[in-house]
Amino acid sequence: MRIELNPLGNSNTPPTYQYFETAAFMPAAATTFENMVKLPAEFFAGDQAHFGDFESYFALRPDGSIAADQSSPDSATDFLIEAAGAGDDLLLLHVGTTYLVADAVTGLVTVSGTRDQATQFVIYATDAEGIVLATSEQTPRYWVINPTGLLTVAARESWSADLEHWMEMEPASSEVELLARMGVTVSDDWPTPCQQSTALFVWQCTGGLFLAAGLGPGIISGQPTPGFTAFVSSLSPRVMAAINAASNALSSTDIRIVAGAGVVCNLFGVLVDEGVWWKLVKMLFSAGVSWWVIPKVMSLAVTYFFAPAVEGILLLTSLLTWFVGVMQGAVSVGQNCGPGPSSNIQPTHQNKAITPVATA
Repeated sequence: MRIELNPLGNSNTPPTYQYFETAAFMPAAATTFENMVKLPAEFFAGDQAHFGDFESYFALRPDGSIAADQSSPDSATDFLIEAAGAGDDLLLLHVGTTYLVADAVTGLVTVSGTRDQATQFVIYATDAEGIVLATSEQTPRYWVINPTGLLTVAARESWSADLEHWMEMEPASSEVELLARMGVTVSDDWPTPCQQSTALFVWQCTGGLFLAAGLGPGIISGQPTPGFTAFVSSLSPRVMAAINAASNALSSTDIRIVAGAGVVCNLFGVLVDEGVWWKLVKMLFSAGVSWWVIPKVMSLAVTYFFAPAVEGILLLTSLLTWFVGVMQGAVSVGQNCGPGPSSNIQPTHQNKAITPVATA
């Protein structure tokens, strides 16, 4: 894949291109069954959900087992979703402080363990807007309902309909509630000009990218919301240092698109490392958007910009529009926050970022 390195050069300058690796922070295709797409655990962290098998809801029994025997969401059990670790695809499920554990021999899933004993799961979306949950073992075992109506995990070598379930999320009623689920307390203090500029810059890097791709109107606000600003203001010192370093690098009037895209994608890698990438994404989208849509929209947006067919003038125009907004945001951060670090903060895991690998 390539992006033009010198799009603003004169007609006598031969075009040069920079090649990029794909981004590991986007939903990755499942390797097990072709109709599944892996979803990021961190996107759901802090949320609660009902699960079912398209005919009934899952509910916790007194003995700790989980049965598919409820016809109403009012009688279903609310399961809390937790990411196993920052930048991880693995999730944990629990009811109160007790976690789901899949028996190594029988496969029976029970609410019976501590966090250290909990089984780690991977979640996939299917083409039919259902979900598939599997253990994180080398040979995964998948959620299935056994003949007695209890939730178990079992190994499968081919696709079957009983692997697919559905998940009904409990939406946050407001940005305040959404922030609370993420462990962020909203302050009554009015944001400073520096905080506002920083939030706008981060929004331009993320939400601005989706809007420029034509995938955001109607589901992404046209500017940072108060909740988005509050979330950005709560980020860790390392993330803030990475944001400041990126804005400092991008405030140069001499920077080219490909170099700027590399800076932004490097920042994305730090956001993934620190476990805040998908939380930012949740803050970007309006509360009425289905959870199932958001990872799909993000995947389309990044594919749009970084796919092999990026030579088109329409794409170049959209990318230029987005990049100009990013640069303007970077300049605003410098004006209101002072100069950032002189060198960029690197992701811990190199494969978490889009990085230049060759020039042609």
